[in-house]
Amino acid sequence: RDETDANAVYGEIAYRPIDPLTLTFGARYEEEKRFRLGATGPLPTDFQETYREFLPKGTLNYDLTQRFTIGLTAGRGYNPGGASITLAAPFTAFSFEPECVGIYEGFLRAGITETLSLTANLFFNDYEGLQLPFFNNPLSIEIQNAEEAKTYGAEFELRWVPSDQNEIYINAGLLETNVNEASDPLTDGNDLPR
Repeated sequence: RDETDANAVYGEIAYRPIDPLTLTFGARYEEEKRFRLGATGPLPTDFQETYREFLPKGTLNYDLTQRFTIGLTAGRGYNPGGASITLAAPFTAFSFEPECVGIYEGFLRAGITETLSLTANLFFNDYEGLQLPFFNNPLSIEIQNAEEAKTYGAEFELRWVPSDQNEIYINAGLLETNVNEASDPLTDGNDLPR
């Protein structure tokens, strides 16, 4: 028997204290009940947990001109914990804890001309309890939590619309990752798996 019951409520408000500046505040509260009871061969699973999380988010937009906007966003993300079994030897039952992440982003939206635009994002994510796959062997995989991890990077998109029927764009991204603290010595201090 495997059941998940999730409920959430979300709200958002935008405020413009001065003409070029917009402040947006949002929040989500969610409750998720996970119930997993049974057995696969000799491996029993008895997992019952209720997770409750408050997830705020705030965004600041500043219009430099009608075509150029810069901004900052900060928020919190979340994945609940769970339990499962490995599907190949060595067979084992396992559980994992929730994952939380602080999300920080700076962005630029630029209409360079009527047909040419640029978007750019700089981001930083600060994880606690990051859920990662742990390979007992190539077919036997568990989910384990890394106590602390960070990712950061940049994304760019240049878009040209020469006509109503044509659109050309170029995307580029840079990403750095690091597991700052993990109980697995093969994971601790290394990049995240890709």
